[in-house]
Amino acid sequence: MKKLLIVSHTPHVTYEGSSYGWGPTVKEINFLSKYFLIEHIAPVHKLKEVPGSYLRVANEVRLIPTRDRGGKTVFAKFRVVVDSFEYTYLVLKRLWYCDMVHVRCPSNISLIALIVLIFFRKKPKWIKYAGDWHPKKDFLSYWLQRFLIKNFIGNQVATINDTEERNPAIFHSFNPSYTLREIEETMVIRKPNLREQINILFVGSLSKNKGVDILIGAIRILSDVLDQHVTLNVQIIGDGPELDELKGLTKKLLLDAVVRFEGWKSGSELKDYYLHAHVVVLPSRGEGWPKVISEAMVHGVVPIVSNVSSIKKILTGFEVGTVVERFLANEYAEAIRAYAVNPDRWAVESAKAMITATNFTYEHWATRLFNLFEKHLSVKVGSNLTEQGGREIQ
Repeated sequence: MKKLLIVSHTPHVTYEGSSYGWGPTVKEINFLSKYFLIEHIAPVHKLKEVPGSYLRVANEVRLIPTRDRGGKTVFAKFRVVVDSFEYTYLVLKRLWYCDMVHVRCPSNISLIALIVLIFFRKKPKWIKYAGDWHPKKDFLSYWLQRFLIKNFIGNQVATINDTEERNPAIFHSFNPSYTLREIEETMVIRKPNLREQINILFVGSLSKNKGVDILIGAIRILSDVLDQHVTLNVQIIGDGPELDELKGLTKKLLLDAVVRFEGWKSGSELKDYYLHAHVVVLPSRGEGWPKVISEAMVHGVVPIVSNVSSIKKILTGFEVGTVVERFLANEYAEAIRAYAVNPDRWAVESAKAMITATNFTYEHWATRLFNLFEKHLSVKVGSNLTEQGGREIQ
């Protein structure tokens, strides 16, 4: 098996002799550990318990701990500079032993890794840029990482969420959500009639960038304009720095009986929320391709999202969902109301969403990746990609 070095800012904790990390990333890496011998340089934090959003790291993955510190103060910036020396040392030390390196961007540690890799042009590289590839506004460090990926990193395959990029070494790639087996085992239930009840879901970090305040404002508008016999049910999954402020806004707008803050949920717990939801609303002010969209679509949930990155082009191609052009509560309210007054439209798009599910499987994702590695990096991972106990991917 090939040796793969992964560099990321994915947070981890150790608990009772095992390592756990941010679920979406760890699930990807655990899947790849079937095909690579993996070493993962990533931050490890000291916590007394494992967060609900974390998954156990596979035994086959060797975690190399480091720090991930940031902030807006001068002292915080100084600590980032200090940490960069450790990042450089760890990356240089492990580069000699790996057959290929995978850097997950954007972050402080990925910026350092990209700078180091400029001097290792022959080393096969897979760069994943998870943020918005064409943002309207961005951090200088994020711009620099995109600049390096486009111009200075040799012998690479770079995967991005956007579909607009002419660089021959940069490719669009969907983020995987479920394995084929998980999709085949997904339950299909009859959701409540939209004329009687609308189940609205948000999943993500409760930070300013995610726009949950816009969603809450939209719910206030909806509660005034919808037929009084229609029940609004809003569930917000996640946690973050804006939690108290968002709860205060909910109370101020008299929406306590409508909007519920559920905290982080595990992947298995989250499936139950998807099964009962009609729409998932993501008013993000900046985003790549959130896995929440594809996870929700697998369960027939129709996305209502902001027009960032390539989301609009992708959803238009699938003929699913609504993309809201501006970050305004009334426009999100109208997008939700449009499905409430036309349940047939929602039903058609819900069915189409489930049909797209195979685009977001780990097998589909890995097959495309491995083909790119072989064609552009001369790195052959394996002749067949199969899920244990599942089907072979052609």
